[in-house]
Amino acid sequence: MSHDGRSLMIDGRRVWLVGGQVPYARLPRCVWKDRIHAAKHAGLNTIETPIYWNRHEPRAGKFDFAGENDLRHFVELVGNAGLYCILGFGPYIGDGWDMGGLPAWLASHPTMKLRSNSAPFLEACSRFYTAAVDQVRSLQVTSAGSGGPIILAQCESNWTCGLDSAAESYLGELVRYLREAGLNVPVVNSNNLWNQVEGQLDGWSGTEDMLATMRQLAGVREGQPRIVIDFDLAQPEIWGRETPAPIAPEQVLRRLAEVLVGGGQFNIRPFCGGTTPGFFGGRSSEAPDAFHATGADQGAIIKADGAPGEAHTLVRRIAHFASRFGRVFSNLDPVYQPVALEPGSHVRSGGKGRAGLQSGVSVVHAAGSQGSVAFVYSPWEGEPRQLSLVLADGDTLPVWVGRQGLTWCLFDVLLNGRSQLDYCNASVFANVGELLVVFAPAGSTAILCINGSPVSINVPAGDKPEIVAHENSIIVVVNDDTIDRTFITDDGVLVGVAGLTTEGAPIPIPGQRSHHRIGLDGRMRSVNLDAGKPASTPKLALSAWQMASCDDYADGSSPRYAAIDAPADLATLGCPYGYGWYRLTLKADSTKKVPAIFPYAADRLHLFLDAKDLGVVGAGPGASEGVSFSFKKGMHQLVILADNLGRLSAGTGMGEKKGLYGEILEAAKAKVGKPKFTTCTPMDILGFVTPAWDVREGDTTSSRCVTWTVSPRRKGPLIIELGEPPAPGVLWFNDQPKVIFDTGGPSRIILPQDSFKRGPNVVQIAFVAEYADEKHLAQIAKQARFMEGVASITAKAETAFAKWETPGATSFGPLRAGSTPAWYRATFPAGAEGPLYVELNGLSKGQIYVNGRHICRFFTATATGKNVPPQSRCLIPASALRKGEANELMIFDEHGKAPGKVRLSCAMHTPA
Repeated sequence: MSHDGRSLMIDGRRVWLVGGQVPYARLPRCVWKDRIHAAKHAGLNTIETPIYWNRHEPRAGKFDFAGENDLRHFVELVGNAGLYCILGFGPYIGDGWDMGGLPAWLASHPTMKLRSNSAPFLEACSRFYTAAVDQVRSLQVTSAGSGGPIILAQCESNWTCGLDSAAESYLGELVRYLREAGLNVPVVNSNNLWNQVEGQLDGWSGTEDMLATMRQLAGVREGQPRIVIDFDLAQPEIWGRETPAPIAPEQVLRRLAEVLVGGGQFNIRPFCGGTTPGFFGGRSSEAPDAFHATGADQGAIIKADGAPGEAHTLVRRIAHFASRFGRVFSNLDPVYQPVALEPGSHVRSGGKGRAGLQSGVSVVHAAGSQGSVAFVYSPWEGEPRQLSLVLADGDTLPVWVGRQGLTWCLFDVLLNGRSQLDYCNASVFANVGELLVVFAPAGSTAILCINGSPVSINVPAGDKPEIVAHENSIIVVVNDDTIDRTFITDDGVLVGVAGLTTEGAPIPIPGQRSHHRIGLDGRMRSVNLDAGKPASTPKLALSAWQMASCDDYADGSSPRYAAIDAPADLATLGCPYGYGWYRLTLKADSTKKVPAIFPYAADRLHLFLDAKDLGVVGAGPGASEGVSFSFKKGMHQLVILADNLGRLSAGTGMGEKKGLYGEILEAAKAKVGKPKFTTCTPMDILGFVTPAWDVREGDTTSSRCVTWTVSPRRKGPLIIELGEPPAPGVLWFNDQPKVIFDTGGPSRIILPQDSFKRGPNVVQIAFVAEYADEKHLAQIAKQARFMEGVASITAKAETAFAKWETPGATSFGPLRAGSTPAWYRATFPAGAEGPLYVELNGLSKGQIYVNGRHICRFFTATATGKNVPPQSRCLIPASALRKGEANELMIFDEHGKAPGKVRLSCAMHTPA
């Protein structure tokens, strides 16, 4: 393989990548083939998929590549579909996954520094790379024989530290490990030029200003193809927040067109959405309490249940064009960059008193040795707009731009051995054999010139296409609605179908009994479709519910508790994901009310004092920051259900501890002076910590800071709660930098008592200079809180721990009222076929299991019943269901909410 500034090449043959992400780890194995073929029928020629390390090495040295983790099988399916594959080897992926895909056991190593040249980390990466490459080494396009589908490997993700030496010693080593493991295809990154490492192609991650970006990349990376490796369609969903709006479909189309006309290749994320299974959801670095929800198909072209997303039709149009005419794009001249009006730019219109801004028309042209293309942008204003292009010979070519707001026109393109397309004013969809399929607004005129001979064809209003044989080509013309019901096969074109099965058979449109089939000879015939029997809706009634109470855990009487020396984080206690039960037996010397804080804990602690529910402290909806214990003189049992809601998937504080890993403290407000805005000496950030994200060599903190004077009155630690930091920054204590933080935290900073000096002590916060803002200083000054540990509540407590586990069948009995955590079980009939949805009506927060398989988390309401967006149902994959026997649905609800309103529903949709 080789490459230049235009494209990748295999044995000198140019390859143009039109890709989309199909994350096998977020999809059940039973739908892998279906989703890959859905991507192919949507016009893609490349599938990108990330390898989540923690799925494959859950324990150090114990690798799992079987079943749902069968990486090789997935790549083989991609190859069987005739597509290329981009594999994201990590080690860090990000993507809203727990610890960005890194295994939890890495964080327990005492000297390991994640995503760096730390020797223990690199050694672990090397072992994982070797194991992963072993699975797919023979499936590279460079492999012996006919080769395989793997054409690119992605290394790391969004490594945005601007220290070149750190990049070379880490990223450079990763490339070396991949090569030593036997990977010989090109390696691409998604670091947005933050660093340049030998042996890597510099990919781009983004969706805005794509034309300008592609042109700039052509200048700064002349010898490399422009690859938008992460074209993200939406922001992830977060528990407690409404679903963010994805990029509008028309904007997705326009921006992908900008990539293409700028000479760039793209990879859409996610193309096929899915579900984050089990406990693998992570925490966002946007805020300390921003945890990723279960759904992972926001904006996806194919939704988690297989239904087409909102942008499916428009993306399908341009993806078909880009992949079928990749020879045009892969030969575009990177030097030819004509001046153009920026697509989507605004022009001022209207006379005096009527001036306003509106989106204007733009034309961008790109040319190369295999032809040229002009993208004509025009906003939709209720009806197609006719424009005129002036060609090189002075002739004018009328162009109609319809509802999609964009038309692409091809020039001087060889269609087959006997036909050259001189120009075409309709958007080209695809060609197969001598067939050329184009589309335009109904009622307009498609004008083409082939071999110097022009032809005009009226665009039909109905689904029946116009077919014209002209100059050794057969032109198939449909309107811009019918094109979405038009599918290309190896032996012709189908018009008027909903899609194609994985075997290539047409899928009928509901209510329609026939479609048009156009053979390679141009002959069209109407073909009746056997719609078959209407799909019957299976009976999905749930049986009577049974309940398994967790009362014995909540009151501390369960025999599963085992003594431990002191509270420790969940991973250390053998629970790297999910929950764990702590029991602390302590003695109160007198009757008193004690205000308590939990500085050594994360994420959520559900408290039970002498079996009484005290609520949840920690992060997220429905949780409080602290609690007051009402003690009577004598012995007490404090039970804690600790919930690891997900480790950071990005940002500064990755690898954080979860659960209860230290003392619970009696708290009091610290004596702190009023915050003052002062000047301070800027600090070289990368001289303090490396890597630091979005920081370049020489970047410093601002010379402006917030300063507090602290006078400790007690012997406990000082706890500083920053709330939601508005920007990255550094906290100093007595002129010494202590902690670097970003918007995701750490938001709690603990300064031990032995770090204080006599008299006043000084705490200062300064933001990274690039983000320094007086408003940020004012915000952090207002929201920062200072607490002192008065005494340890649990210093002399006896501690025990019990793993959180699914109960056995004999543990279930009749329903009864209660508010402690509980399990519920019901069955549903054997005839049910997936995928199904569990409608989580009436529940609060917990877990879903089907036939013993952990499906996912849910969080729909707080303990008081307050709604928690964004999800109200969970998807059950077909592979989780039993054939020929009854199915079991098991629900864990943290607040014992009864499942009487829970329902099952079919995921009914028209296949994409």
